[in-house]
Amino acid sequence: MLLPSGSSLYTYTLMSSSNPIKIDYGSVISCMCSTSLGTFLGFQSGLLSLSKNSWLGRRDQTLHTSGTRITSVQVLENYVVFSDEDSLKILSISTLTRLASVARPSGANPDLHPKQFRESVKPFYAFLNVRCLFVGWGDCVMILRIEGGEGGEKVKCSKAFSLDGVCLGLTPIDSIYVSVLTGYVDEVGQGRLENQIVNSENGEVVESDYIPFEEGQVGGGLSCNFLAERGVKEGGLPSERDGKRLWERFKLFNFETFHDSQDHEIEPFPETIEEGGVESPIMVVQGKTDVVVVRVRDTDDRVDECLREGRFGEALRRGIWGRRRLKHHTIPALTSSYLTHYLQQNTSASVSLCAKNLRPLLGGSPTMWEKYLYLFVKTPLGLKKLLPVIPVRDPKLSASLYEMVLEKLLLHVETSCPEMEEDYLRCLRVWGSTDGLSKWCEIVEGEDREAGKRDLDYRLTQSAAEYLQPVKPASQPPTSVRTKREGSTSSQKSTPSTLNSLYSIPSVSSRLKSRLSPSNKNKVSKRVCLRALAYLAMLGGDGEGVVEYYLECAELEEEVKPDELIMNNNLTASLTLKPSKYSTFLKYLQLNELLPTLITPPQNLHKLIKLVGCEIAGGFFLENCRSLEGAGGGSSLSVKECYEGLKSFPESLLWYLTLVFTNKTEIYLPSEKSSFVNEMHRTHLKLLVETQSKCVRQRKERWKIAPSVEEAGPEDFESPLMSFLRTILANDKGGGIRADDARMCIEKECRKSNNAPILPRELAYVLSTSTNLSDSELCIKLYLENCASVHLATIYASNHPTKKSHLWNIVVRWCLENDRLSNLLSSALHAGADLAKLVREIPDGRKIKNLKKLLLSSIENYRIRMELVSLASKISSTDRDSLITDLMEEERKGVRSFNLRVNLVEGGDEKVAKDRTMLGRSRKGKWCKKSFLV
Repeated sequence: MLLPSGSSLYTYTLMSSSNPIKIDYGSVISCMCSTSLGTFLGFQSGLLSLSKNSWLGRRDQTLHTSGTRITSVQVLENYVVFSDEDSLKILSISTLTRLASVARPSGANPDLHPKQFRESVKPFYAFLNVRCLFVGWGDCVMILRIEGGEGGEKVKCSKAFSLDGVCLGLTPIDSIYVSVLTGYVDEVGQGRLENQIVNSENGEVVESDYIPFEEGQVGGGLSCNFLAERGVKEGGLPSERDGKRLWERFKLFNFETFHDSQDHEIEPFPETIEEGGVESPIMVVQGKTDVVVVRVRDTDDRVDECLREGRFGEALRRGIWGRRRLKHHTIPALTSSYLTHYLQQNTSASVSLCAKNLRPLLGGSPTMWEKYLYLFVKTPLGLKKLLPVIPVRDPKLSASLYEMVLEKLLLHVETSCPEMEEDYLRCLRVWGSTDGLSKWCEIVEGEDREAGKRDLDYRLTQSAAEYLQPVKPASQPPTSVRTKREGSTSSQKSTPSTLNSLYSIPSVSSRLKSRLSPSNKNKVSKRVCLRALAYLAMLGGDGEGVVEYYLECAELEEEVKPDELIMNNNLTASLTLKPSKYSTFLKYLQLNELLPTLITPPQNLHKLIKLVGCEIAGGFFLENCRSLEGAGGGSSLSVKECYEGLKSFPESLLWYLTLVFTNKTEIYLPSEKSSFVNEMHRTHLKLLVETQSKCVRQRKERWKIAPSVEEAGPEDFESPLMSFLRTILANDKGGGIRADDARMCIEKECRKSNNAPILPRELAYVLSTSTNLSDSELCIKLYLENCASVHLATIYASNHPTKKSHLWNIVVRWCLENDRLSNLLSSALHAGADLAKLVREIPDGRKIKNLKKLLLSSIENYRIRMELVSLASKISSTDRDSLITDLMEEERKGVRSFNLRVNLVEGGDEKVAKDRTMLGRSRKGKWCKKSFLV
């Protein structure tokens, strides 16, 4: 079998002269391993497949799909170990299930190591026996053991420790000892290689051997398994000859000079360090026979120099690279200098950089985390960058520290950073119980739900080392392993599915309640405290408390004006169009069937509208109001319940009734009338008239009517009262509203304005339903004088059932007196009025603009109208004849029956028809007695 080239694989058969079998793949093959089971292929696309021969031919089976390319694959009996650029995974061949996933540990971060070693920071692994795997990644070493029988295997990290350098390759000597090739930086800044014999049981280095090399420089990184190529003597160390032969391919390298390291530099780990082989002498000691030149050669001296010059990032990196040679400095002390220096700059870049490096620098030490938490929380910027990296599980800090961070965050929200309100609530959820966070994920939707799931996963699986992430069934919560970064390791511990709150809920609640006193005038402070208390009440299962705290937030929101939405024809309702920070509250009410808590006390409904806004509240009411009267139960509300709750708030009640009238007409106009329906309709009419009259007096009306004969434009719309009257008066289910009631209500508002017709078009429409002559004349007057619409007056006059001629004369006379004949001609053209009579009424010598054009258009329109009438008459006549013919044929038809027994009564004697061959019908559709033979 040959190595793959491109995306093709060639298979040769030994001792055969036949041509090789070529198999083409869509992706480039990056690695492969051939076994008796078949060939395991890893592709650059991240696909791992098993290719094997059978009597049906070559067959490929997909085992795993990753997001990055497969870098290596190894097989031992029933287990497959493979790695990509981010993780290493163990697969069971018999069950084709993934047993474990080893994520990149913190010590395998390439940025923590010299530039020349970064390309070699990848996983190296080897089986010590069938159930023990030795893994080296960066400066981290892990011993993974497979436990359990077939179908129930579990992988545990039994040991985890760190090396003094970067693992560049490994090979097992026997079942206990492993030879590991490491790379490190010596005192003069030069890269070195060292072979170490490591005891896999306790992590101790039994023997080490420095490998000498020739002078020279090469670029690039170090990779591949060195020791597998050079060979290792059983139970001993590699010889010097083997080391020289190995280094014929990999020469010694030096680091480049580090320049321009000033105070403003914030890169913690610079890419280069000054060259170690050409230092200038700093002291010369002359004796009688000898001259001693003192140079800066050890790591402590170099760290001292960096600290004096203010290069704290370089000092920390030198200390990490040469930590085994530090004598006067410690890594915690260098970390403290580095973090303190950049936190004092208090810039976004410097604080972000410190927060980014907290996890690899502090690891699993609660003491170190506690020390630096107090430094970060002093400023809003530091606190904001710190929140995503605070550990919640490994290590688990004391409850007082989480409460301190929450208190500082709340102080920053109250004083200078109100935009951090959502950050405070998120921390309250993440650091609370996992049950509460799971419930929150069920309530929210979209991006908020995905963020909640990520927070829940972080709470359950966060680890300082992040060595092992075992594969788990989908029904179980994620688990993680807590391992130590240095020294002896701890065994794997499974994470429980439910975790308690990291802070004391009573303590946090008491601090929040203390801020709700009347003396606190900060609205932002009160709002975030109420929202936080509502979440804590949800954790405790207090549904009524959740409703109470959220509705108290309504007093802190801006006052809504629902009546203006109605008057501006801007009545919209949607739960999702404009999500609010209180949308989750509405979802919580629905899921927990707490809708009855909105009814008592009555002001709760008004608070809800004020809290979430009219648009979201409208969508909520339309979704949950499913009946007119009666108790809606815990999952719905009735219109009567909402009506009673909003009766004390006229503007909100008008908005709600208009919402139901517009979107749920079948509920607003029921088939059966009742006293409540009459009361609701009359109240709605009264509120509409009063609100619209108020807008007219204040000259805030937005609606328009089509002037003269022009069609209504896109911005023209009827007034809300007009739309209401058209529907309610034309419907036989109009409840208790009659035309007289609407007239009295409108005229009452007119009397408040010195009998001026304040709502002329609405009053004219109500009068148009009357057949009284005086009402008809008043209606014409309102259309002509107050509405200034000849078109409306013409239509009304031409369609009046009894007084058409009289009203037409009034319209013509008014147009003659006010020089509006051109408008009248256009209106008559569209309304089909008596045009000849209008022409006869025009005085001689009267000049009318476009008279000839209007008359010709009217005549043409009249001809078209008459043709349409004639065609319609012909069609209806033909249809009538066809229908009569069909009915006559249907009447002549009989019905044949063999099983029908008919009893006839003649003269009081009952007779049974014996011959049932034909049953006829009379022309009137009744059974005919003569059709039967008795």
